[in-house]
Amino acid sequence: MADKQKVIISLFLVVFIFSCKTKKQETGITIQQDSLKIENGFLNKKFNVITVSGTSYFQGYNTSNNELLLFNLNEKIPEFKIKLAINFTDTTVGSLIQFYIYNPDTIFLLTENHILIVDTAGKVKYDKNIGSFLKDMGEEDVFPFDYGNYFPLYFDSRNRDLLMHLMCNCDFFNPSYFTKKIEAKLSLASGKITTFDYHFPERYKHNFYGQNIFPFRIVNGPLNIVSFESDDSLYVFNRETNSLKKYKSRSRYQETNFISFDTSFYNNNNRIDRLTEHITVSPIYEKILFDPYRNLYYRFFLREMSLKNEKGIYNNPLNKDLVIMVLDKNFNIIQENNIGSSYLWYYSFVTPKGLYIQKKSYNLPQNSNPNYAYFSVFTWP
Repeated sequence: MADKQKVIISLFLVVFIFSCKTKKQETGITIQQDSLKIENGFLNKKFNVITVSGTSYFQGYNTSNNELLLFNLNEKIPEFKIKLAINFTDTTVGSLIQFYIYNPDTIFLLTENHILIVDTAGKVKYDKNIGSFLKDMGEEDVFPFDYGNYFPLYFDSRNRDLLMHLMCNCDFFNPSYFTKKIEAKLSLASGKITTFDYHFPERYKHNFYGQNIFPFRIVNGPLNIVSFESDDSLYVFNRETNSLKKYKSRSRYQETNFISFDTSFYNNNNRIDRLTEHITVSPIYEKILFDPYRNLYYRFFLREMSLKNEKGIYNNPLNKDLVIMVLDKNFNIIQENNIGSSYLWYYSFVTPKGLYIQKKSYNLPQNSNPNYAYFSVFTWP
């Protein structure tokens, strides 16, 4: 377990969230404003948003009081809030990595050492110990883990499988990190964990991209759609046919190719400075979302920028422009909009009203109520 904790700790040192500063209006897009009364403690990187029978639900976890929240985004009201009876500081359980509220009787919890199912009464209905490392198809050590819920847990109710992210038991600047399978399913019927037959794109085997190495995955029916930070293509894994298909998805705003990071800097005293510079000048593809109400996909792209501005001052990567790429059901790009740099791209989700992206604090209305989260809502004709 010490090796697993070492890998997890190294991941927590990585900075992921980038936001923006100025908004640029473009044609073919409608922007409205909305606010949601969701307690700030639940707005963190573990959140989920799911759609059930035409209703979107926000799912949040408050680390300070160990509570789960299910919030109806259509009606803007909480469905329930429960305090978990599980102690995640107990080393035999391990810290909470991810959660997924399938329904009030089926709440999945992924910890460092266990996969649990609990209900709103706190009763543990399922417990699988995953303290030991798993083996991928190449018989290498991997374990279920995700940082920031980039790869959300998903329950395939028809087959009674829980889909989850796998990571290699190795440092992520090690080339072997990118050769391991990155997703698996847990069969609730048999308790068996099976890896899916796909991994990082070929380019990652030959180049190291610093911090820009994390995959994002969403699920639409039998399709698992994966976006990698340093690859302009999308990858779609079909669970029914066990096949992977690649779709070209390069943003028209991407002007440079992906830049490798010199691994000799990784253990250097100036590592953080070098990584920050690399993030600044690199094009980065981030989150991807599915819009079930319009049968569209939204992919987020952070434009590369020069290392220094015209005054010779180092640019801040937090000021990179955010581009929203709109794709149809066949993964064709049908629209792109540069919305500038006044949004927290990570805090985004879809409701019947459109694509919600949370605003940065300096972009909020005057006298904003601290009990509300403020969003811009984007729609396309």
